[in-house]
Amino acid sequence: MAQYDNWQGKLSSTLHLPGLVNLTPIFRLQSGMPYGRYFNTSGIKAPAGLEPALTVNGSVLAEPFGAERTGTMVLFDVRTEKQFRFSERFVASGFLDLYNIFNANTVQALTAASGTSFQAPSAVTPPRVARVGVRFQF
Repeated sequence: MAQYDNWQGKLSSTLHLPGLVNLTPIFRLQSGMPYGRYFNTSGIKAPAGLEPALTVNGSVLAEPFGAERTGTMVLFDVRTEKQFRFSERFVASGFLDLYNIFNANTVQALTAASGTSFQAPSAVTPPRVARVGVRFQF
């Protein structure tokens, strides 16, 4: 039986700056995903003379699951928000979100099948992204 540990952590805070401006930095840390090299067994046929005829399809682990792991993911995001009060009841907020500020391209998933594509990335952390928006509260 394979045994492995996964962990993740998040540290964030909101700073209330003068002029109804909020600044929220977010630091995220996550362990890589465990995997084990395997072989595909597609269409392996039993020797002639065995009845009933048997064809084996599936995967066979070449090493224990969890023997390998993708890299640790480290991300830093920031949100800046400015509020505009029109009355006691109506508030509009403009915000700017920046994700993956340091543009980490950590591999999140990869090919674990033995062969020429072994450890080829199939999912990578998205690049730096900015999002701008407006929110109305009433």
